Amino acid sequence: MQRYNIFHQIHKGLRAMLYETALHIQHADFWNIDETEVAIEKINEVIRLFDKHAFSEDNHVFPAVEQYDPAIADAFEQEHIKDHLLGKSLAEAITRCQLAPVITEKAEVAKEVQARYIKFMVFNLEHMAKEEEVLNRILWRYYSDEELMAITRQIIAEVPADYIVRYERGSFQSGYCILEAKKVVVLNKFLNTEGRINTLIDLLPSIKLTYELLTVDSQKMYDEVMGQQVPGKK
Repeated sequence: MQRYNIFHQIHKGLRAMLYETALHIQHADFWNIDETEVAIEKINEVIRLFDKHAFSEDNHVFPAVEQYDPAIADAFEQEHIKDHLLGKSLAEAITRCQLAPVITEKAEVAKEVQARYIKFMVFNLEHMAKEEEVLNRILWRYYSDEELMAITRQIIAEVPADYIVRYERGSFQSGYCILEAKKVVVLNKFLNTEGRINTLIDLLPSIKLTYELLTVDSQKMYDEVMGQQVPGKK
């Protein structure tokens, strides 16, 4: 019988982000300021999400493991400390790159950013594979699938929404208004159900979502909607 893998969904998304960011860095021209800033933004997002992921595991997954194997839980907590230090080292290199006064120095420091990102990526790929191999055995031995799903629900409940949707009256030429600073999307409350759905579809390209935190079904729907809005994409 196939057991519930508590790591599958989030690790799948995190791996994809690591690979995609590495590919972007590989092709980026770090003599170009705009391309450098885009690459840096992507790397910072990776660091942010891995810190958030580690926090969730420290507070929900590792305590479940610790009840039955404290030594293993401690070993993985130590790996999270190392992961945090690697992320901090990467962030420091990024800051030096951004503060470099001339493009020649910026491009030189960017090489160090690339090297530190590779170290960060390799460590996390190995760490996630180890979690799935070692921790799943312990979790499957002592917890039912229902109990593991409950842990997942606790983690999801603590993840803040990227955007909050509100329905209010007002003069909306496009049917909606985005308050970017507050991460709030305001829809015209007088829209019918079909109008609300179509409006949400229309505004998706205008907002930035944390794709890796969407459920599999939501990712499929998002990909389908976004694919329809990109000319020539099938």
